[in-house]
Amino acid sequence: MICVEGSIEKFWTTRKQTTLVKMLNWLHEFIFEGDVQEKTLIKYPSLSLTIVTAYVLFVKWIGPAIMKNRKPFNLQYILIVYDAGQVIVNAYLTYTIYCLTVDGWPHRCMLKKSSVLPLYMQRIMKVGWQIYLIKYMDLIDTVFFVLRKKDYQISFLHVFHHAFMCALVSWGLKNAHLGSMGLYLGFAFAINTTVHVIVYLYYGITALGPHMNKYLWWKKYLTVFQMCQFAAIQGYMVHGFITGCEEFGLMEVCVFLYVTAIFLMFIDFYQKYKEE
Repeated sequence: MICVEGSIEKFWTTRKQTTLVKMLNWLHEFIFEGDVQEKTLIKYPSLSLTIVTAYVLFVKWIGPAIMKNRKPFNLQYILIVYDAGQVIVNAYLTYTIYCLTVDGWPHRCMLKKSSVLPLYMQRIMKVGWQIYLIKYMDLIDTVFFVLRKKDYQISFLHVFHHAFMCALVSWGLKNAHLGSMGLYLGFAFAINTTVHVIVYLYYGITALGPHMNKYLWWKKYLTVFQMCQFAAIQGYMVHGFITGCEEFGLMEVCVFLYVTAIFLMFIDFYQKYKEE
């Protein structure tokens, strides 16, 4: 009987290990391998639109209605893990994009004619896919606001920023041929992921409890830091367009208009914050 039990235990242990390995292999292939434009989320834009629509409906109406007569959830430990994960992932992406941008920088004014373009396109598409996935991960923090009944934090700026980023990156990856996939993307993504490291580090420290507030004296600089990223991206794009180092196609116009819109919203938010 002992032998039988031992065999059963060994069987289930092996099966679990095999299943775990298969899951990890699938996850690795999903994130790091394959043709990005053949990925289901990219190939069928309606899926992205459905997710974004469901997100907006839930955080603005459905979620608050469900939580109306309920007590807020205590998500402290979940928030700590989530924020730590965001810091790690964004730090990894910052490093990856930085390396990509540095490698392509010498070719920025002749990228379209350079022999490195195919390799650069392949690398920027894969990094873009990983950033696209993390943009969905970003949506979760708004869900946490709903579950904690922090509805005052679910501003139009917050929801617009998260929802539109998912849609914009999805459209960009789907229609990469409409733009040059220039260095401005690497520049913008590198700054954005760096900012996210700082922002989620702040959120993570906050989640540890009120006793950590004394270490958050730099909170007032967060919004300024975020505004600086948009100003830097705009400045680089304008310089690139004027000098001819970046092409000015439909994708570039959409990115520039989005950055301008979000920049103006952040300025308005900051002015109201200072008045309060």
